[in-house]
Amino acid sequence: MIGRIETLEEKRYTQSYSQPESYRFCQDSVLAPLLIARDLGAVGASTRVLDLGAGCGVMGLELAHALPALEKIDFLEIQAEFRSHFEANRGTTASEGFRFLEGHWKTLAHAPLAASYDVVISNPPYFHADEGSLGPDSLSNRCRFFLDDSFDGYMRSVRAALKPGGRAYLLVKTGERHGRDTLVTLRTIVWDCEVESIADIRGTDLVKITAPD
Repeated sequence: MIGRIETLEEKRYTQSYSQPESYRFCQDSVLAPLLIARDLGAVGASTRVLDLGAGCGVMGLELAHALPALEKIDFLEIQAEFRSHFEANRGTTASEGFRFLEGHWKTLAHAPLAASYDVVISNPPYFHADEGSLGPDSLSNRCRFFLDDSFDGYMRSVRAALKPGGRAYLLVKTGERHGRDTLVTLRTIVWDCEVESIADIRGTDLVKITAPD
């Protein structure tokens, strides 16, 4: 375990993000990049990063603040409503190598995105489609529940995106209260990778997946 974070006390900067009225990103998306940066250590300008399920870009932009050498970050998001918020937030950086890609994560299994990322970061939905009641707002529901695909499909896409030796960092709930073990499931889906929980962020696991070389 590389650490445990409960508050924003370790954050050395503040950021006010544009975001939809119906959805607010959680602190986990702000805190996780601090630990991801700590685990990655030194990175170069050629390091290619994917923020998957990027929303308004919080995780990727926070990682860029923590690792200023990063110049290439793709932000893949299935919901078009987030694009304008991402563009507003990208204005806080000087990099032209940060781009918003609108589309389904299944595109990661095909050229030109397959096996092209050194690092994948994501704060995916925490709940499966049958693990709670949907609210009145479809954007918020799709952020909280796997409605566009299954958890298995999402993780297969994460694996497909990684270069040999690439690393993925995901925020996940254990699933215990719903009778499942997320880490066991992950190790089954990405069977050829090393899977470990490297940090606890306010009760949410930061899981690291390392692809074989």
